[in-house]
Amino acid sequence: ISADLISDCSGAGVIKVAGLKAVEELGDTPFKEIAKTLLVRYVATGTLWKMGEMFQLSVELYDTKNKKVVWSDRWQEKWANLPTIKNNLSDGLLKALDTKSKFMQKIDFVNSEAYELYLKAKHKQNICKLLSEEEKEKEKPIIQALLNKSIELDNNLICSRRLLADLNHFKQYENSMLILEKALFLAEKMDDKKEITLCLHELSVQKMVQWRVENNDEKLKECQILAKKCYEIAKFIDDY
Repeated sequence: ISADLISDCSGAGVIKVAGLKAVEELGDTPFKEIAKTLLVRYVATGTLWKMGEMFQLSVELYDTKNKKVVWSDRWQEKWANLPTIKNNLSDGLLKALDTKSKFMQKIDFVNSEAYELYLKAKHKQNICKLLSEEEKEKEKPIIQALLNKSIELDNNLICSRRLLADLNHFKQYENSMLILEKALFLAEKMDDKKEITLCLHELSVQKMVQWRVENNDEKLKECQILAKKCYEIAKFIDDY
């Protein structure tokens, strides 16, 4: 959930958000020290508690400059409502910071079990960044299985498809491209501007990597076209 919130808030485009890895490396450091180390003014903290089909989520946003809590909220809901609550949470944080996301939130139905599997896979992938190459290879099949099951439960959960493509892009380039192209098709079908932009960006990155490997000018041209489309959508949203 933390990784998704970082993505949503940084996607607003007007505030700087510290990365999840940088935050996790600080462990149990007091949040005022975290703010000082990461050179940030605001620190969001929260807790998530789950029992059976119910969960309780609480969060607060602390202003280290004025030394006060500027926003807090708490939810006790059915687990099936977690994706919607996550959207409300990112909206609340952005409103407290007097800004808004570039992208309109899509509140379409999301299978909660599929979303939970996606969150587990994303958490494991973040942990993998700290592991050795041998340990990463052992974790990959587990992450892949979580994502495949997530997609099986919710065919329209595009974030799972993007994460699966990212997992494969170094050793299974063609398969990764097919996954991203399918994700882009679904995003366009649902008119999800945020996911369209993310898919286009990741496709252009894939093309760039392949261009460097193959020294293929055609791949570079394709990369430039995708990057231009990505920029045009983001600019349209800004103008809107």
